[in-house]
Amino acid sequence: FHAPFLPLADKKSLIPALVKALDFLNLKKKDIANAVEKAWEEQENCKASYRETTKKTVSRLVAEQIPTLVLAGRPYHLDSGINHG
Repeated sequence: FHAPFLPLADKKSLIPALVKALDFLNLKKKDIANAVEKAWEEQENCKASYRETTKKTVSRLVAEQIPTLVLAGRPYHLDSGINHG
């Protein structure tokens, strides 16, 4: 069982963490860094798309005066390993 901690919020910390976690695969640090760069870029593209869709949706709701309810939570609630106690 292999479950290393990966600091996904910090690209500079993520690369060495992946190098260490994936040591058994004998991957080059350069290849891991390139993969992280591509993944980071794609994540930013997804976030931008999400923000644009949200803006369009909110604009439509306001323009058409559609009653709206927004339910929001935090992603850590999806982790059963966290004590909510």
